[in-house]
Amino acid sequence: MTLEGDLVVGSGAGARMFRIVTCDLGAGGAWIESPEPLGEGTAVTLRLSLAGGAEEAPRTIALPATVTRVEGENPCRVALTFAGAPPTAIETLKRFIFRARERARH
Repeated sequence: MTLEGDLVVGSGAGARMFRIVTCDLGAGGAWIESPEPLGEGTAVTLRLSLAGGAEEAPRTIALPATVTRVEGENPCRVALTFAGAPPTAIETLKRFIFRARERARH
């Protein structure tokens, strides 16, 4: 599933944020294209704005993650494993993925 989002690296005044594109997205993690190489083990936060259903407004979720794999460069592909994400954010993501798959079938 392809979505645009933001990746936040670090926290506080030293945090960096840049736009990314997801190549694959699931409840446990994501493959993304990153304009910046990231080291394995780097703690990040993936922010996604998910379109709501017919009666729901879009929701933005923030998913803490760890970089678990990096391939290529400029852009590089980065595997993220979600770690410590709020259960409500994971449930929102699962519902979004389920609805997107249902729409793709019809």
